[in-house]
Amino acid sequence: MRTMWKRSNLIKGLARPVVAAGLLSILHGAASSAEELSFATDRAWVPASFVNESGELAGFVHEIEEAIVAKAGWQVKFETPSFDAVIPGILSGKYAFGGTVDVTQERLKVLDIVPILSIGYTFITPKDSGVSLTSELSSICGLKIAIINSESTRASLDKQSAQCETDGKKPLTILTFPDAPSAQFAVLGKRADLTTIVNSQANYLLENDKRWILTGPVFDRAETGVAVKKGSKFGAKFAEALGATIADGSYQKILAKWGVSSSAVEKAVVNSSN
Repeated sequence: MRTMWKRSNLIKGLARPVVAAGLLSILHGAASSAEELSFATDRAWVPASFVNESGELAGFVHEIEEAIVAKAGWQVKFETPSFDAVIPGILSGKYAFGGTVDVTQERLKVLDIVPILSIGYTFITPKDSGVSLTSELSSICGLKIAIINSESTRASLDKQSAQCETDGKKPLTILTFPDAPSAQFAVLGKRADLTTIVNSQANYLLENDKRWILTGPVFDRAETGVAVKKGSKFGAKFAEALGATIADGSYQKILAKWGVSSSAVEKAVVNSSN
């Protein structure tokens, strides 16, 4: 598989029903078998959750989502909106679930989130860019950085940019894009110097696309998971189903298959804090 998919494949929406028998304890009080729930998930986070060249959802996060849905016995329709549409869609009732949502205190005011991964962010830049960061976040002062719309790193980057100015250095220029491939294309096209990347994604990208190098510190360590509207009956049931996949080993097998076992969470909880 390639890391940088054709744009025409990346922007395709995809809806695919998943039906499976679940645990009786989780089925009790859950959505009826006739009710189809909308599940918004990432379309371009390779190798976690993405639309592959066959137009199908793939990746270790998506496999975990499918395993949890199967345990819960829900019928869902996976959809792939841009990330900045996910949280508004949950709050409006358009989506019952939203995947790959980082846990932040601001988001927990309106969402319940079940973490499924422990992650951190760092940077990638083209080998020929001439950019080489230190282990300090301050080394990004004066650079142009491409990130995804509504990415949780924005607060840290804005704070660092202000600190750069306080220290008499140039601030950051932060450019936003609808998805990771768009941000990466901007960097490859010399519109930005760097883009952010989740550490569990970095090794896969570097192995499959030799144009990139990793640089700078790991920052904004967080948990990312599946969000529901605050108070929704689905939050606790999703956590229970995640716990069942951890208990039977299927969760760990998925992560091991993709080489990201170090990103595992130890237990299933709702509204975990960083």
